[in-house]
Parts: sequence; structure tokens; C-alpha cells
Amino acid sequence: MGTIRKTASKEKIKQAFIVLLETEGFQKMTISSLVKQAGINRRTFYLNYLDKDDLAQQLINDFFTGIAAILKQDNGDRNDWFSPAWFSPAAISQIIEYVQSNFAFAHALLNSDLKGQVKERLSQTLAQAFIHQHANLQQPKIKQPYASEIVFGGIASLFTLWIQRDMQESPATLLQIIEAYRATPPQQILRT
Repeated sequence: MGTIRKTASKEKIKQAFIVLLETEGFQKMTISSLVKQAGINRRTFYLNYLDKDDLAQQLINDFFTGIAAILKQDNGDRNDWFSPAWFSPAAISQIIEYVQSNFAFAHALLNSDLKGQVKERLSQTLAQAFIHQHANLQQPKIKQPYASEIVFGGIASLFTLWIQRDMQESPATLLQIIEAYRATPPQQILRT
């Protein structure tokens, strides 16, 4: 019974966090506003989290753990980032579905004062998956950290923009955009 109650409390707190992130932003959010929005008492909040920073960190960690799990199980071609198998279309589709199923949370994060931190975390999650798959991050053709920013920051920016635009494009269209980004040299992207 206690586990069910704790899970329900955590869900209420998460939903309150989403609402307040959208309306107030993280910096202006207070524990008082969180517990009021969640309809719980302060004691219940503190049974689950140390403070609002701990809450944000745990929620963000949970979100990115889901993305990392998808990428770690991808069995793409470990020799060529630009081959269709690196972060295969199937894995990218799973990430798109995962983000869609967590739309309210992702949208709140990326339209708040936490945007920069979240976008950086997405880039880091992608980089960690590459390291896991033995990619050459130590001696790329372009000096680090620029190489990682080009590759991982670009994909993170595409996801960020899609979420901020309320996922206007279909998942299939987003997948096409990401695949085109991966396969097209930068000087060719804007050519007609």
C-alpha cells in the first residue's frame, strides 16, 4: 500500500512540476507552489525529494535513462556513423515514440529556463551511446569538442526544435529530417 501511495505522490509532484515549469519557470518555482499545485503537504514532498533541484534532477535523469536505454540496445554498424545503421532508423523511431509519450514533460523542459541544460544533456546522452558503441571520439577528423558539437548538438537541436514546435511534423517526417541531416554534407543542406 505504501509503494502505491508513494508512486501516486510522485506522479502528482511530477504533474505539478510540469505545470509550474510551463507557467513560472524553474527559477521562480517554490516548494510551496509545488505542493499546492500537487495537492499534497510539504512532508510528502520531502519524503520523496530533498528540494526542487533534487526533484528536477531525478525527473530529468529518468527521462534520459529511457533514451539511453534505447540507444544502448541499438545494434547498428559500429564502423560508420553515416551508415544508416548507426543509431538505426528503428532506434531513432523508438526515441521519437518515447519523446512523444513524454511530450508534456519534454515540452515543459525545453520551453523553460532549463532548456540549455536539457539540450546539453541530450547531446551528452548521444555521445555516451557512441562511446558505448566504440565510436572514434578521441581522434575525429575535426578537433574536439567541435566534432561532438557538430554531430550530437545537431541531432539534439533537431529534437529540441521539433518538441518546441509542438511536434508539428509527423514522426516519419522527423525521422526523414534526421536521416537527411546524417547523410548530407553541410554545404549541400541548403542547396536546391
